[in-house]
Amino acid sequence: MHRLILAAAAVGIAFLAVSDANSADTYPARQRAQMDRLVSSVQPYNWTGFYVGLNGGYGRGQLRNDDPYGIGDIGTKGWTFGATAGYNWQFANRWVLGLETDFNWANIGGSQSRDLCPGCGSFSYTETQDVKMPWFGTTRARLGFLPWQDLMVYATGGAAFAEVKSNTTSGSNSWWGSYAYDSSSSDWKVGWTAGGGAEYALDRNWSIKAEYLYVDIGLRKNCYSYSGFGYASSSCDTAKLGEHIVRAGLNYKF
Repeated sequence: MHRLILAAAAVGIAFLAVSDANSADTYPARQRAQMDRLVSSVQPYNWTGFYVGLNGGYGRGQLRNDDPYGIGDIGTKGWTFGATAGYNWQFANRWVLGLETDFNWANIGGSQSRDLCPGCGSFSYTETQDVKMPWFGTTRARLGFLPWQDLMVYATGGAAFAEVKSNTTSGSNSWWGSYAYDSSSSDWKVGWTAGGGAEYALDRNWSIKAEYLYVDIGLRKNCYSYSGFGYASSSCDTAKLGEHIVRAGLNYKF
């Protein structure tokens, strides 16, 4: 009986020794894994790298016509949605230099009518002009500052390009007969853009941003063809489109 008790005790001691040895072997591995997760969670975010993203927002602006006898300026507004790609380089700990480009679908436009001879009675006629910007894009430099490692505030500026569609028509003069003209144009113009924003890193890969841009696509020429009163002629003036765009975006950094 005593021999059985001693044998059972020996087996129990051996089992505890093996269990302790296994625990000693596995504990450092678990400890290292926990330390790795802890270090990863407190390590400062690094902004350097390529990224892609989506953005969407709202634009409001004005088409400024230089013809003092024409329809005047036209207010524009609408929504925009597009894709973004860029590269950031973080330097001197708290500064970020980047290059970003985007291409956007836009439903921005406006229309205005004007009586060009108010008080003229039957001699009066109206003019209507529609303008639309269905696409635009930018290529910009960004200079950012990091008040915190995961928050960047930045200024940005560079080139802008856009397609602008314009259509201008006049009404008829009831006394003298028809005096009408039509002008339709669609072309791409290059201008400039400037603005700023803030971007916040959600984790190692994802970030969100809010941004303001002023987009000026430069001078464009509108040419009109006239017909009526037994003669035909044409003339041209210039117009300039400027848009204030506020948008939000979601980026993924590789």
